[in-house]
Amino acid sequence: MKRYVSFFLALASTLHLFAEDPRYFRELYDENAPLEQRYNYLLGKRISVEKDIAFFYDESVTASKQNSSVWDLEAKLKLIKDLDFRVDSFIGNRTPEEWAADKVRAIEMEVELFRDIYEEYQPKGLEGLQKQLKERIKEYIATRTQESHEQYLRAIFARDRNKRILRILEDRYLIDALANNFRDNLPRMLELYDRSLLRKGGLTLSRSIEIQLPYEKQLIQKLRKLEEKRQANERTNPAREELCTPSGISPRAVADSGNSHTASSDSRFRWLYTFWGGVIVIFVGLFLWLKIRSRGKKTK
Repeated sequence: MKRYVSFFLALASTLHLFAEDPRYFRELYDENAPLEQRYNYLLGKRISVEKDIAFFYDESVTASKQNSSVWDLEAKLKLIKDLDFRVDSFIGNRTPEEWAADKVRAIEMEVELFRDIYEEYQPKGLEGLQKQLKERIKEYIATRTQESHEQYLRAIFARDRNKRILRILEDRYLIDALANNFRDNLPRMLELYDRSLLRKGGLTLSRSIEIQLPYEKQLIQKLRKLEEKRQANERTNPAREELCTPSGISPRAVADSGNSHTASSDSRFRWLYTFWGGVIVIFVGLFLWLKIRSRGKKTK
């Protein structure tokens, strides 16, 4: 039995490879660092429920623990706002071409951060999470055990994160940047919108622009035609698989981008390190499992 437990623990360590303690996003995070440095620090990292509960019980932490379960979301949203400012402002000694490339790079980083945030969002799930939390509160009041308390904390964690993500989703940053910087490349605009997972809010890109920029009637009409054409293609070929480059943008989007600035080599290498790191952990877990299994056979 122990060998199976060891195997699944090794596998679980792979799944939680990028789970961080809340302190990673508050005490150890420098929000005054350069944008690229902050982006590389935050992307792919999030707080796990297990580490948040451990942080809650850690008596050595004397600072406020209020809202610690969403500190990663707050840090990413603050970076998105700073990137949005970089898109809208002409600051520094740069040529127009360098500024245009920087704007595209900032938008790409915003897209990846939004995707990072919305991957765990449960559309229309807030009501169910609220109900689950009420049940856990009743159980905790009735039993007052550590197990019921941990279940209560887990329910709070799920509810608070979904609620915070929903609020971020309603702010709908990025729409203006996409509309103003990719109006001459609508396929790329749609690719970036899809990549950001903003569609989890239930709105197409054309509808989002209609709400936020209602005067862009010509752009809205063009996008609707493109979206209808794409939907028709998806109905005829539902099993079509979208291939992606290491930066997360499809080859078609990269081809359409022309001279646009793509993700930096550091970003690409980070994803390669992530992939091979996961593979190495899996093999280490398998090796340990096989070793324990062989020892178990010798002792029989």
